[in-house]
Amino acid sequence: MQQPSIRLKSIPKRAGEGGSILFLTLLFTGVLAMLSATFTSSVRTHTEISRDGHNGLKAELAATSGLEYCRRRLFEDPEWSGPDGGSMDLGSAGTFSVSRLDTQSNYYVPHIAELEIQGQFGSSRYRIQADINVDPGDLVRSQALVGLGGKMKLHNCSFQGDLTVPDKLGVVWDYHPDLMAWLPAPITSIATLQFTSTALNGTLYKYTDTVHVDASKEIKTEQEIFMPAWNLDDYIVPGPDRIIYTGVTSLQNVTLDKTAVFILDPGDDLELRDVTFNGGMVVYCESNYDLRSGPRNEIEFKKVNFVGGGDQGIHPHLGLLAPACEVEESGSMEITIEGFSFCNRLDKVTHLDVYGQMVVVDEMDNLNNAHFYYRDTVTDTPPPGIDYRGPKREIDILSIREAYDEFTPPEGFGYDIDN
Repeated sequence: MQQPSIRLKSIPKRAGEGGSILFLTLLFTGVLAMLSATFTSSVRTHTEISRDGHNGLKAELAATSGLEYCRRRLFEDPEWSGPDGGSMDLGSAGTFSVSRLDTQSNYYVPHIAELEIQGQFGSSRYRIQADINVDPGDLVRSQALVGLGGKMKLHNCSFQGDLTVPDKLGVVWDYHPDLMAWLPAPITSIATLQFTSTALNGTLYKYTDTVHVDASKEIKTEQEIFMPAWNLDDYIVPGPDRIIYTGVTSLQNVTLDKTAVFILDPGDDLELRDVTFNGGMVVYCESNYDLRSGPRNEIEFKKVNFVGGGDQGIHPHLGLLAPACEVEESGSMEITIEGFSFCNRLDKVTHLDVYGQMVVVDEMDNLNNAHFYYRDTVTDTPPPGIDYRGPKREIDILSIREAYDEFTPPEGFGYDIDN
């Protein structure tokens, strides 16, 4: 059986219909292309703005880091005027540069340092100016060990704090209680300064370019060293917080919570074996005694000894106060001193631990296995009869402001209001 055939009837096109469809297609494609280009440009613009904002923030953070760096460096050196080379590289955090705008820097008088700090990251820059109050204060107040011009021969010692090495003549001043004044120390030559196997976790201040302690942070300064003011007259006045030993030259196996005060004749030696003086210890000398004339007395420690650290004596920060004494040890296994300490010489002392501050007028010879731990609470409130020439060094940021380049309009810029 023959299947019927199906015929499809074509719809005739109207004139011009094909061209209209082509036009609409082209128009739609063009609009899409334009929208795509606009979107791409917008994304690119937003990306660039975001990148610029990121770089600008990084530059601002670099400048802020520079400000904190300046504060720390001014604390170490009041005359600091900027990093070597003019800038510091922060690695992936950018760079900053510093310039000092003021001209009044010095080591003695409080002043205001005006600094300009520019942070940079990529092509972005951020610049600030800061006014920082700098009070140089008394260099001695920040030291773990204060040497006043004598020999310093140290081996296998360590410092948790700062140290000043007087490697130049004319930088040390002595205090004279009878005159109530500081006078230049009569030092005529530079003593031996030798540090072997010594570690310093702090800053070493010096006056020449000599390197004293390997791998330590050393800063050259011009600030002079002033012996702390001292007067021991009040210590020999009887009181409930002290025990006064007159003419006693030997003690052993004694433990005291009060302060032990010794009054000795010139030339007497004091032997201490296994003593614990929690209230600290004082060896008296007259206010007119010349500490540069040498030791008036000698203290010899034997076995295990502890001085200071308690609060039932004359003062909680009283350690070993014996500015006219040479301190030695003989067969000692440990000497521990807490608080402010002041002696004339240290000779052949081993296994010494000092917590607070120690001042030595003359030489430190053959000082082995000594460890000094600075405590600012001790120098903030020293024991009676001890004072410093000046306050502690202080660095305070007074103001911070953003700095801009001065705008100079081009010729012809703006309007002539007269016309």
